[in-house]
Amino acid sequence: MKRLKDVMKDEQGLTLVELLAVVVILAVILGIGAVGIGTVIQNAREDGQVAAIQQVMAAAQVYDAQNATDETKAWVTDAPVDAQKLITDGLLKAVTFADSAKIIVTKDANGVLSIAVADDALLAGKKKNKAHTVNDKQISSLKRADFKFAE
Repeated sequence: MKRLKDVMKDEQGLTLVELLAVVVILAVILGIGAVGIGTVIQNAREDGQVAAIQQVMAAAQVYDAQNATDETKAWVTDAPVDAQKLITDGLLKAVTFADSAKIIVTKDANGVLSIAVADDALLAGKKKNKAHTVNDKQISSLKRADFKFAE
């Protein structure tokens, strides 16, 4: 113990070089962390837009149940429905799109619902999507990669 006290007796603290090394190491660690956190945040934004499209499909299925005729299995209007119409009708709430009019729901002769999402209809941070179409059979396997988000 006496030996340790003798060695430490002459030590006054960190030298300037040691302090500078610590600061550089911390800066590198923070830089790596900031990039990683930015990627996680962007992925969460993109996943949120994918979840919103899945909500559009659920709202479209409710709209279909309310507006389809038994004989034709077609909507009464026989016209595509955009996400804005689903929002206006109260079937879709708390979703934000860059342009909800560019998200079109259609129903084919076999009764299959499809959503066509045009270019730049979704907004995830500063990134926008590329066009993609998905039907009600594929909606559960929809991924952010399907929309190819890019600036």
